[in-house]
Amino acid sequence: DVLCSLLERPRSPPVVVLTALATRPRAIEAVRHGAEEALVKEDATPELLVRSVYHAVERAANEQELARYEALVTESTDAIVIVDAYGVVEYVTPSVEQVIGYDQREFVGRNAFDHVHPADLEIAATEFQAVVDDPDYRASAKFRYQHEDGHWITLHARGRNLIDDPAVEGMVVYTHDITDLREAEQRLADREAGLHRTAEIMADRDRSLDERIDDVLDVVRETLGVEYGTVSRLREETYVFEFVSGDDAVQAGDTVPLSTTTCERTVAQEQSLAIENFLEEAPELADREGNRELGINCYIGSPIVVDDEVVGTFCCYGADAGDGFTEWDQAYVDMVARWIGSELERSRNTERLTVLNQLHGVVNDVTEAVIGRATREEMERTACRQLAESASYEFAWVAERDAATREVTARTDAGIEDSVADLRVTTDREADADPVDAAAAGTDGVAPESDGGAGTRDPTARALKTGEVRIVRDVFTDPRHEAWRPVAETYGFRSTAAIPIRHEETVYGVLNVYTDRADAFEPAERTAVEQLGEIIGHAIAAAQRKQALVSDAVVELDLELPGAFADVEAVADLQAPVRVDRVLSVSAEDYLVYGTTTADGIEGVETAARAVDAWEELSIIGEVPEGVAFELQLSEPPVLATVASLGGAVESAVIETGDYRLTAQFPTGTDVRGVVEALQADYPRVDVVARRQITRSGGAERFARAWQKRLTDRQRTALEAAYHAGFFEWPRDSAGQEVAETLDVAPPTFHQHLRTAERKLLATLFDGRPAPTESD
Repeated sequence: DVLCSLLERPRSPPVVVLTALATRPRAIEAVRHGAEEALVKEDATPELLVRSVYHAVERAANEQELARYEALVTESTDAIVIVDAYGVVEYVTPSVEQVIGYDQREFVGRNAFDHVHPADLEIAATEFQAVVDDPDYRASAKFRYQHEDGHWITLHARGRNLIDDPAVEGMVVYTHDITDLREAEQRLADREAGLHRTAEIMADRDRSLDERIDDVLDVVRETLGVEYGTVSRLREETYVFEFVSGDDAVQAGDTVPLSTTTCERTVAQEQSLAIENFLEEAPELADREGNRELGINCYIGSPIVVDDEVVGTFCCYGADAGDGFTEWDQAYVDMVARWIGSELERSRNTERLTVLNQLHGVVNDVTEAVIGRATREEMERTACRQLAESASYEFAWVAERDAATREVTARTDAGIEDSVADLRVTTDREADADPVDAAAAGTDGVAPESDGGAGTRDPTARALKTGEVRIVRDVFTDPRHEAWRPVAETYGFRSTAAIPIRHEETVYGVLNVYTDRADAFEPAERTAVEQLGEIIGHAIAAAQRKQALVSDAVVELDLELPGAFADVEAVADLQAPVRVDRVLSVSAEDYLVYGTTTADGIEGVETAARAVDAWEELSIIGEVPEGVAFELQLSEPPVLATVASLGGAVESAVIETGDYRLTAQFPTGTDVRGVVEALQADYPRVDVVARRQITRSGGAERFARAWQKRLTDRQRTALEAAYHAGFFEWPRDSAGQEVAETLDVAPPTFHQHLRTAERKLLATLFDGRPAPTESD
């Protein structure tokens, strides 16, 4: 029993049984259980015993080696076949079952060529015949071979002619299964071909960018072996399908919430993402609606970045990732996404430059055109025509708001055949009730307008109300403007800008410009069109001033602003009247006020100057017959500056006990209601005490108007500042350097403006010669 137990152990040592004659049957039983040999003591000589043990050890070693060889051959992916000169199998190693699925005994007797792929038969047969004909030839061939279950594998076979070897007497063929290697090579070849094709498409500048992106998407999807591909664009939290490959259920232009897509993760992490199996790696993505409907279980994508901002994604996805996504695959997708981003950035920059060049040309043309126009109507009509005729814009129109009905109406338009009624809103009350903070507009100045209907914040109405440019970047992708899309389709635009036509604090109207470009009016373009509104506004203001100067007939208004300074105790307590003689605009934010008050009242003015933040600095010029003259620097526009910006000229202005009374003259035809509304923006209570149509006398007034026409704004400002500061008194109340410092200019510049103005005055007086040029 002990011996049998020993023999049953794996890898038991070789056993030779030495027993007495009486127990020989037990020894024979041990041999049946695996002992190498049984010897009887009485017959066993030392030599026999040594020889038996030696042979037992050698036999056990050989059997172990044979077992190892058989195991290796049986489990090997290589098969060794011996065939005759006609290809009939005479012997094959047991591993043939591992390689091609046939049982060793079943395969012997078959013709080996019966299972070679028809397309590869000639290659295999040629090599085989060569080794049959030449015993020294070493055959080698790669061909497809049919497995027992019907599918094809790829073998690499090497052959030798050993017919003359008595131990073999046949052709020996060594075969190795290279199916995995060949498939890997094919995948690599396919990827290299896909990469080469992708590079060719990218480099083909004869085709549009859209065509190239569309084709590249198809190539990448096919190269990766997945069913679907998408190039998307992001509009805030909306995912816009720009290009689609392999998915008929989705069309370019369709939108879904970004949160419902796998690309949400790609956008959030701002780098490429690969998921080979949703169910194992991200089951929550498998449950998302689109993935569930299409059976999506794998994804690879990368963000598209333009100007350091993620603007979209490039991604491919499907039901099965095959052997998985490699680092090469991720680099490939990332490379394509980077290319799209760089091309979009290049295209955007090119478009920006083109548009800006065109726009600068339009601005110059409009500037030249409106300067020579006599009336506001001609200026607005010219501006609309120039914009509509440019390649960057489709059409333009100018809007104004009726002071009585609050209705926004069109003054003029160009480039549009139909009425602009659909582009207007009928009321601005919503804008009044729901103001938009300009700071909420973002870095590009785009206001968060809502869509049409109740509660609308229409760009035109908002621009009229706020005096700021209002922009809609893309009607078709911004959900806030969905109600405008039918109108946009009818009129053929995607982006629009509402540009206030303004001069200083006055908004004359709104210039509306429309383009078929998406995402138009970026900061540089916005600045240019805003400048256009300022140019037209300046030209209108200049024309109105000119009309006021050359016309003898004017409208004179007596205006009263009761309680204008009621909230400023120091001003409201002023008992002595303060007369405002002149207001000069030094810069966009700085003004000089010259006035007089009584000797008793100047102390109250000093107290008020310390109390009012906008009253920056008070200077006493000196005594005058009316009392004391003073100069006051302001950091906010006074009411007189508003009147001047509206084309009016203040004849007199007095502040007394917190009330403001003034008399101003305006050109005939001035919209008095508009003047009152403009003043009401800062002073809610404005009363028109009297309104008169008067004719100014000739003589001195005509001489003054003729002379003032010759002065530039800077010359007029320098001259009036010097006059009211007492520069021309003797002794002087203010030196030239002091006046120059007040105007924030160098003394030589001040004196140059002053001398030029004086020379023009004398030229007008003595010889009436034509006005000198602006450079004089």
